[in-house]
Amino acid sequence: MLDAPDITSFIGLRDLAFMLTFAHTGIRLSELTSLRVQDLSFEDKGAINVQRAKNRYARRIPLTARLRTVLKAYVEERGVLDHDMLFISVENQPITNRTIQDRLKYYGELTGVSKEVTVNPHAFRRTFCRLKVESGTNIFVLQRLTGHQSLEVLKRYVQIYGKDLEDAIEQGFDGI
Repeated sequence: MLDAPDITSFIGLRDLAFMLTFAHTGIRLSELTSLRVQDLSFEDKGAINVQRAKNRYARRIPLTARLRTVLKAYVEERGVLDHDMLFISVENQPITNRTIQDRLKYYGELTGVSKEVTVNPHAFRRTFCRLKVESGTNIFVLQRLTGHQSLEVLKRYVQIYGKDLEDAIEQGFDGI
């Protein structure tokens, strides 16, 4: 799905930028649509500073190398406007939640992904959490990245399968 947008057009570059932001940060839809240009930092490896989080606790999410490159290109293409909202429409207005949902649906249908899984912003968030856990990310780090107030809420996002339990039971007992 991330290969589907035509990045030679403004809409395609914007769409790739917000899809990668979802995929590489696990950010919520409301947090994404409230991002301002100044919430991005490209210094060093870069970061997104989520100021308007669901739980009212701001957090900093480091950027992956690919996300940093795409966001820099998008911000340059976006240009300077009368307002500072990061993601905008072709009319230079802040993008709406509905537009993002519709664009994700469009790419899901275009690529056939929607035949296999639900395509929406929350699916990106769940997938982000699952992939981070599978890659060995510390659960407390993941909690901080996603802005979950409690581990109870976070564990709803990450289903624990039987194989995970079987693999985990042997870990940590080397030499005991």
